[in-house]
Amino acid sequence: MTARAEEVPLLRVRGLATWFVEVGRVTRAVNGVDLTVWPGQVVGLVGESGSGKSVTALSILRLVPPPGRVVAGEVWLQGCDLLRLPERALRAIRGRDIGYIAQDPLAALNPVLTVGAQVAEVLRRHLRATRRQAWLRALELLEQAGLAPASALARAYPHQLSGGQRQRVLWALALACRPPLLLADEPTTALDATLQADLLARLQDWQRQTGSGVLLITHDLAVVAAVADVVAVMYAGQLVEWAAVEQLGLAPLHPYSQQLWQAAAHLYGGVAQAAKPAVTAAGAVAADEGGAAADGCRFAPRCPYVLPRCVEQPPPWREVQRGHWVRCALV
Repeated sequence: MTARAEEVPLLRVRGLATWFVEVGRVTRAVNGVDLTVWPGQVVGLVGESGSGKSVTALSILRLVPPPGRVVAGEVWLQGCDLLRLPERALRAIRGRDIGYIAQDPLAALNPVLTVGAQVAEVLRRHLRATRRQAWLRALELLEQAGLAPASALARAYPHQLSGGQRQRVLWALALACRPPLLLADEPTTALDATLQADLLARLQDWQRQTGSGVLLITHDLAVVAAVADVVAVMYAGQLVEWAAVEQLGLAPLHPYSQQLWQAAAHLYGGVAQAAKPAVTAAGAVAADEGGAAADGCRFAPRCPYVLPRCVEQPPPWREVQRGHWVRCALV
């Protein structure tokens, strides 16, 4: 969130809201998200399942499936508001300027094309490569993603590959055009530790070579600790904390962030005791599990420090120290 006078943000999201509107029900999956990714920066977006992380990425790409739709906000990529672009212009940006690694490789890949043909098609479409140029480059990209021998595997269909191999194909597709921005949605989910470490090392090498920015979506704090510069914590469609990874790992301020890091304290050799809100038993209010407060803090039903004002009004999103933002009335 901290401004850098010498640079222009690569990605700037402001007030992003995506709702799923069905008969008699509105689900505010993303509700007023602000985030920034700078060139050369890895931002880790963390939170439990259903918190809105994946919908945030799909909203940036304008690929939210119905009945979901982006109802408010701005998404600026290198000075261009993606939410205002015609679809044809946006199709040119996807893949060329924004690489995307989806959660489910089997669903993301075309089942009737070989994986080599799919990588080559991206190169032909966005870089105007000839068939031969695109095919040879596709083999190089598959090799770089760890698929060997690429000459044989490139002719395989997605269902003929293992889960780990399909994941590597997605990496090759996403990075084929050397996009300035990569959106990686749970890119190491369901992979064994060795494969996960290999892919993360490749990501770091690629990111250092290109200076690209990365929005890394995950629920795995070990991944965040390994590769992220900044962490954004998401809960119930909103960011509740934003800070440098070392700062947040050692001293999380939001009660939800504290619970996340305490659950993974071994990553840091023990989570430092954060300054907890001074709430007495008499001052706290009871809250039912299973839902956010209608008007107040969305974490109130699960917060051990909740006060009446937490339920009555939404908490402010404010910078408590340089580069450290928190959405909590008690901090």
